[in-house]
Amino acid sequence: MLEIIENGIHHYKTVGYHELLNILDRSIVVEQLKKPDVSIVSSPPLPERSLLVDTLQTQHWLRCIVTAWLPRMEYPLIFGEKTFLIPFPALVYQVTYEITGKESRKIHHLRLAVSTDDIVTHQSQLYRYPFSNVYPSGQVCWNGLPSRVGELHQMAPQSVFAFLATPNNHDLYGVGRSHNAPHTEYEDFLSAVVQEGVRPEWLIPMNMDVQTFHQKSKSH
Repeated sequence: MLEIIENGIHHYKTVGYHELLNILDRSIVVEQLKKPDVSIVSSPPLPERSLLVDTLQTQHWLRCIVTAWLPRMEYPLIFGEKTFLIPFPALVYQVTYEITGKESRKIHHLRLAVSTDDIVTHQSQLYRYPFSNVYPSGQVCWNGLPSRVGELHQMAPQSVFAFLATPNNHDLYGVGRSHNAPHTEYEDFLSAVVQEGVRPEWLIPMNMDVQTFHQKSKSH
């Protein structure tokens, strides 16, 4: 049964299969179905050592979910009135970055985890961030998360290093919660890390690799 609309008037016609196929052959619907189901989305330049990226785009915004990593490094961490030069293990980070209009750029989420690998890949196993202010899922608890930032490739300094440079408290820190080290006091833990580094047996496995960590971004 075909519905035919002419000059705003609806009327109906019953056709057989052959007539229907002839109609479809002349239809723009068939031409559209012949086109490959491909769309091209342009992603801005990515941060160094990016491993995985999802790009979502509408008429009004472009959103990139990027998982990347930083190699082992020493970086100052502030707690109370003291500064500790911490030998960080490899850090895996994930940012959800959004561009709206020509000028507006912001971060929606930042997640952090730790790897014991020297070279991190999508198969590297992850561990909880052993310090403070990060949930077991990796989601960063940070009121200072920038609402306006620069380009996507600058996300390491504008998100991770900005977070590390923010004075710490001991929120979300604790034995069996963020780490397995024999230190109940945060200052004692930081002092031990300065001397010994983050020992592998102190880390709590997240029971996921980098690829799974990235896929779980859709639920955070």
